Amino acid sequence: MFCSHCGKQLADGSAVCPYCGAQLKAAQQQVPFDGNGSPAPDRQPIYTQAPPPPPPQVYPAGDTTNVLAIVGFILAFFVPIAGLVCSILGKKKAAELGGSGQGLATAGVVISSIEIAIYVLAVLVYVIIIIAAIGAAGTMPTY
Repeated sequence: MFCSHCGKQLADGSAVCPYCGAQLKAAQQQVPFDGNGSPAPDRQPIYTQAPPPPPPQVYPAGDTTNVLAIVGFILAFFVPIAGLVCSILGKKKAAELGGSGQGLATAGVVISSIEIAIYVLAVLVYVIIIIAAIGAAGTMPTY
């Protein structure tokens, strides 16, 4: 065992250092010292307590999720006009967020545009069929 004050080697179980007169504690008796009063370089100090846990991780409080791009992409499949509007707003917001959601917003614009074009063509086909049916109804003979 070593003295915590002067670092000299002592007999095990000593309560007072006979060289410097320092009171010895149980935790200090476990740490070997060199002649200068610092821990010996070849051995690590022995600690009686576990070190405290690290502090919790703190994340920056910033909204980096482009919600408009996500909503626009989802609405593109169900309500294409609302999906188109949200996707266009999501593309503008992506520039503010450093590109977050840029691809999702672009996909929402493309899908919404294609669905709107399909709906417009379907309505035109139905209108042409109805006009043709009305025109044909006037030329049919009646009995």
